[in-house]
Amino acid sequence: MKLKPFIIISCYLAFVWQSCKKSEQPELIWEEDSRVSAIELISGDGQIGVFGERLRDSIVLKVSGRDGDKRYYWLNYQFRKGNGQVDAVAIGPEYVDKGTPDKDGYVRLKWELGCNSEQQEILVRLYSDTVYHYPGGGETEVRRPDDSVVISAKGIKPTGWGKACGCGIINPYDARFFEHADKLYLINPNHITGGLYVSEDGGFNWRLIQFPIQDEIVAAHFDQNNRLYVLTRNLGIYYADDLSFWRSLNNGFLGTSYGSTLLVDNQSLFVGFDYNGIYRSNDRGTFWRKLLIENNFSTPYRFITKHPNGNLYVFDKWDNFYRSGDNGDHWEQLYVDHQYINYKVDDFKVGPDGNLYIGAGDATLSVISPDSLQGTKHSYYEWNGSSQHINNISFYNNHVYYLVNWTNNPGIYSSANNWEKIELNFKKRIANYYLKNANDFLLVADDNIYVNYK
Repeated sequence: MKLKPFIIISCYLAFVWQSCKKSEQPELIWEEDSRVSAIELISGDGQIGVFGERLRDSIVLKVSGRDGDKRYYWLNYQFRKGNGQVDAVAIGPEYVDKGTPDKDGYVRLKWELGCNSEQQEILVRLYSDTVYHYPGGGETEVRRPDDSVVISAKGIKPTGWGKACGCGIINPYDARFFEHADKLYLINPNHITGGLYVSEDGGFNWRLIQFPIQDEIVAAHFDQNNRLYVLTRNLGIYYADDLSFWRSLNNGFLGTSYGSTLLVDNQSLFVGFDYNGIYRSNDRGTFWRKLLIENNFSTPYRFITKHPNGNLYVFDKWDNFYRSGDNGDHWEQLYVDHQYINYKVDDFKVGPDGNLYIGAGDATLSVISPDSLQGTKHSYYEWNGSSQHINNISFYNNHVYYLVNWTNNPGIYSSANNWEKIELNFKKRIANYYLKNANDFLLVADDNIYVNYK
């Protein structure tokens, strides 16, 4: 079996190099070649594209083998430059695996460029074995590939809003951001590529923090000693002092299913489970004590928050509101006027001014005093909308920012803008956001995190 000579031609209409790239490979004669299989780069090399976006043309590879279909072929991808990602091009409704060629030996890829390098390269390594022996797994770490090929591309920065890179498939509504020691952290509870990520450049590029537990991460917080606590959905809480060696802190829980809320302060740790109530630890997680609110053992609680004056606040699943003045030993129910909690509580924060900020259904933001439980509200309700609500309350420079959802004019609003919408010139619907400073946002749409490249 012989491989015929082939020519690679790359010409572009957008983001153009002014000349076409042309290259040839010598004819492969199996009788004179020691390889079991070979891989050719047919087309798609040398393109120019935008950071975070797919290249216009697919990458086409061809796999051929000495023994044809009597062997199993598997491709491994390594990003030598750049932090993008490649996926197989789907033809029809069937699932296509980028790791194996089709029946004709072709692999067609869509390449989404990374955001951390102008010059980008992928090393594709080909392995083969008999149909009775899969060549994947850890075997490729010690075994030489049959053949390999390098694919290159050039990335350019977008103008204005562009995608961030390295954060996996984003969960737009449940993703959460926090900042510590000049780094940004992302909790992405996507069940496929979710986890805990860190960014050292303001959110343009993200790196996954290796976490040994195969479970969804619900919340994470640092304490004053730079120890990071992580709450999982079903396996309890873990901590690390260096983000590499993790230990569990689950002594005293009656169950660890459906973790939902985590609070870390200088005095205590608090963990909530949807069907197991709230627990407190006064010894940094060595032992946990269950807290009883209205003598309920298994009620789901949300938004556990500590006020600067030491009071604890929490809502239950029915929007009943409770306060504790002795760090959770005893609780009293608070009765807030219906006008301030209209329909359903979607967010709760204590502001830098000491007031309580409640984001609720019917697109209502309320600001009330912790003493009188009276205050003001800002409503953006529209009669022809549905599921209207306010969440993602945050603060910067003594102003409040918040997300108004599912009205005819959704977006980020702020007291700094007279309680009106901030115009960000972002064309997609904002599902989530993080405020880096007054004029610098991370915006989360349904498909990715977006950063302003300016």
